[in-house]
Amino acid sequence: MGKIIKLTESDLEKIIMNVLSEQQSTPPIMTRNQATSDYLGKGGQFERSLPKQTKLPIEYYDFKCIPHNLIPFASYVKRNKKKLMSELGVDENTLLIMAKAAIGIVGRETLFRKFSERNDDVAEFLHSWGLGFIPRGIVGGINLVNKVRGKEERQMSLGAAQFTEKTWNEYGLDKKVGDYGNTFDSLNQTIGALYRINDDYKLALKTGNGTGPSVNPIAQKQGKITNILSTGNNAMDLAITAHNMPGLINKWCQTNDPNYAGPCNLKIYQPFPKSKPEIKLTVAQDKPIVNYFPNKGSGEQKSIAYLEKVVNYMNGFKCFSL
Repeated sequence: MGKIIKLTESDLEKIIMNVLSEQQSTPPIMTRNQATSDYLGKGGQFERSLPKQTKLPIEYYDFKCIPHNLIPFASYVKRNKKKLMSELGVDENTLLIMAKAAIGIVGRETLFRKFSERNDDVAEFLHSWGLGFIPRGIVGGINLVNKVRGKEERQMSLGAAQFTEKTWNEYGLDKKVGDYGNTFDSLNQTIGALYRINDDYKLALKTGNGTGPSVNPIAQKQGKITNILSTGNNAMDLAITAHNMPGLINKWCQTNDPNYAGPCNLKIYQPFPKSKPEIKLTVAQDKPIVNYFPNKGSGEQKSIAYLEKVVNYMNGFKCFSL
């Protein structure tokens, strides 16, 4: 009978840190038929293979305006555009916009996978080896599922596009792209972002949002903005920002306070349910604000700032065509 070895949290921490320190400092060179998995941002002996449904095509397109490690995704979309148009139910131009948006989101979330916190690297390593259950406290407070004193469950956002496992599975990406623990690389995560954008775009249209340029007359009147750098399609803008703020996908109406808009499907709206629950606004459900894009959040996490960062990246992908 083999000897059973029990590892303490301290032992696991040392093992993980040793693995990380032993990884090569630079990624392997990508050939035309192979792409790195970006595993731990470095490649190496723990390199993951791509799921069968997302293997790179033999033809590798040289899109010079696309970050190098996102070219496999752009090539995948171009080579499979007819299949994707049919599967997503969109035309070629909409597919191109969504593909650029997916790349832009990876840029906004992880600087095109160039930036990755060490905590994320360790967590991705654990997840890919079936250790997603290990508490975050093992390494510098890391845990993939954190329950502290009865607080609401929190999950880490991992991978090139920073998905949580819950979100990945809710959008059915485990079936469309692959198992969460094996899809942290740039290609799979960006494909996942593409599918997610499409779902939320359809939701935004169904909710009644317009397809003209996004506006926010309230923030403009307050002097907070002069205009919004938009895709030119309000429903698409909301779908893009839903990657970080899913609650924004609503049709927005005027309220009894000129400083606030509210979801048209509500009669009473509380803009600050936790910090200022006493503020309750009456929503004028018959007065929608056409192509309204809310300015939620704070600092760099404000929704308009998030959208404009992604769109700014998208505007730089002029060489990418289908």
